[in-house]
This record gives sequence, C-alpha cells and structure tokens, in this order.
Amino acid sequence: MDAVVFIGINEPSRQAWKEANLMGYYTFILSDKYIITRQRYLNQFKCVDVKDESQINVALFEILQVGFTIKAIVSLCESTIMMASKLHQKFCHSFWPVKPVYKMSNKYETRECLRETKYNIEYQKLIKENDGLDVIIGFPLILKSIYSKGSKYVRKILNHNQLLKESEILFKETRAEELLIEQFVEGRQFLVEVMVFNGFIQLVAIFEQEVTYNRRFIVTGYASISEKAGIFQILKNITETIVDRFGMNYGSCHLELRYTKNGWKLIEINPRISGGEVHNMIKAAYGFSYVREILKVHLNEMPNLQMKHNQFVYTFYFIAKSDGVIKEIKGEQKARCCEGVVNVTFKNKVGDYVREPLSMGDRLGYVMAVGAGRSEAKQRALLAASFITIDIC
Repeated sequence: MDAVVFIGINEPSRQAWKEANLMGYYTFILSDKYIITRQRYLNQFKCVDVKDESQINVALFEILQVGFTIKAIVSLCESTIMMASKLHQKFCHSFWPVKPVYKMSNKYETRECLRETKYNIEYQKLIKENDGLDVIIGFPLILKSIYSKGSKYVRKILNHNQLLKESEILFKETRAEELLIEQFVEGRQFLVEVMVFNGFIQLVAIFEQEVTYNRRFIVTGYASISEKAGIFQILKNITETIVDRFGMNYGSCHLELRYTKNGWKLIEINPRISGGEVHNMIKAAYGFSYVREILKVHLNEMPNLQMKHNQFVYTFYFIAKSDGVIKEIKGEQKARCCEGVVNVTFKNKVGDYVREPLSMGDRLGYVMAVGAGRSEAKQRALLAASFITIDIC
C-alpha cells in the first residue's frame, strides 16, 4: 500500500495528513509530540525524536518492512523540513531540492545567495568567540538566530549595550556558535506564498501583514491582495527573480517582503507554507486546498491552483497584553454569527497561563472573515473581534 510519511506536527501538517488520506494514501506521523492516535485521517503515529535522524531512519525502514511503499516524506515544520527533504530524496527515489531548502532555512546562506542584489539588506555574521562584537551595521539593527522562526529568536537592537546583553542571551538559548545581524528596515510588509513545479514558479496568494511590535515582531493581521492589484504583478516579478536565484525547481516556499524607502527588500524566505492559518485563509479566499497541492508536488503530480471562487479575506489575531491566567473568554458565539465570518478559533482556554507574545506561537486565537472587497473583509473581521473580550489576571 502506498504511504505518505509526515515528520513533525503543526497546524498545516494536520491539514496535510487529512488531504493525503482523502487522496487514498496511508498516513504515518513521526513526532516527539504525543497526539491522540484515534483521529480521523490519521492511520498510524510513531513517537520518535525528530531531531535524531537515525531514529527517523529506523522508523522509515520499519514502515518499508511491513510492506508499505513510501511515496513521499513531508514536513511542513521549520525544524524538520531539511531532514524531510533529504529523506524524501533517499527513500522515495525522486529528486528533491535539498540545497535550495538549506539555503532558505539558513538565514545567513539566504543573505549570501542574494548578495549584490537590490532585494538584499546589509548583514553580517556574529561569532560567539568574538568578544568585541565589531558591528559594521548602524543601529537600530536586527539580531537573530541563523535558524530563526516565528519571531522566537529575533530581537530589535537599539544600541551596543543592548547588543551585548541580547547576543549573550541568544547564544545561550540557541546553543549556537553564530548569530546573524541584519539592517533594520521599515515599511509595509507582505507575505507571498509560492509553489514551484518542474521549474515553473506560481504565486499562490499574497497577504499584507500588520505587524505589532512590543518585545517581539508579531503579525496580528493578514489582508489578501487581489491578483488585479498593481502591487500583485510587482511582487510576482520580484518573487520569481528571488526564487529562481535559489534554484528551487520543486516545492513550496513563502517570502516576507517589505517596501522601504530604498525599494523592496526581502525580510525572510522559508521553504514551506507559512504557519498559522494561512492554509485556511487561502481556502476561504480561493476555494482550493493549498496543502493538497503541496502534497501533489511531493508526489510529482501537477498542482492545480485554479480558483473555485475569488473573494477577499482578512484575519485578525488576538494577543495578550499582559502575562496571566485566562479567567474568561466572552463573545465567541456572537462573533461567529457576524456576516462574512468564516472562523473564530482560540488555541488557549480558560485556566491557561498566557504571556505577552515572544513568538507567533503565543498568539491566542483569531477571527477570519471574507468580503467582496478588502475593506469589507477587514471591517467584518474587526467588528466580530470587537464582541470578544478576554479576561486575563
């Protein structure tokens, strides 16, 4: 029997194993996060240390020994996508762009790949043994892990003393020998979802991001951009240029691009679908399952990104304004009844301890709404969100 193996668990992964099962594949999940195995669309769960490639190899050979044919090995998680790419090539006997995945995952290699292009920003590597911290980039600047994700290991640095303090913390937290320093640039920010099949680059969707900054950069709003908008074609051309430079011929990725006073600059590129609810936003806006099409690329099948409908979507995220315990969440049902609202979801429940967000994973929940225009979708989402109150103390 044909099987698809998923390494790691996040929200897009859950959607993906459902789609794989509906496509007729037996689904295996390899993860160190325990999940209830009696779930619809999930056939078998294996508990392994996903950081240990030898354990993953043993689990894959066990799957083969009981008679399954592994058709694809997939990860939609930042921490395991590199390993999954190598193992897909090894066990599925099909080409997969391991080198582009590595360059996109490693933020220093990303900058090196874009060296001397107008979409790059100033950057330098910070080495642990270098006590002097000789910085050639002016303040403010961004300090981050070379393998940063979801704002968790990203800091805005205002002066040299803060750099000394935060670099010491990050070296300790990440257990890394190197960090990355980047020029801080301001401007409107856009998320671009991209799919590549046999070298053909397709834009799946573009969202303008609303970024809230307190201690970290947290995206709290997503607004879809029409393919008829002038900015869509501009971003399409930029994206094709950047993705082509990485040499990615198969797979999916997402870019964060910012329009600055010096033009368009790449903030990040990652070799996977963006986390959170981007999959559901694309489905709400255009009617097709993005993760299903991602799976088809892994299975060497032509993806179909044809829209089933075309409407605008806006998603508003709730974040905690202080640390504490959730005492009450009110107004969810009223929000769900608002016109255009397609989803109201909270990750946290009453009794959970929450904090001011230090990463995207600290967002509490969201309201997603659709409309005939961008402003209508946003107005509907914000109206619904206004009915919800979260009591934290």
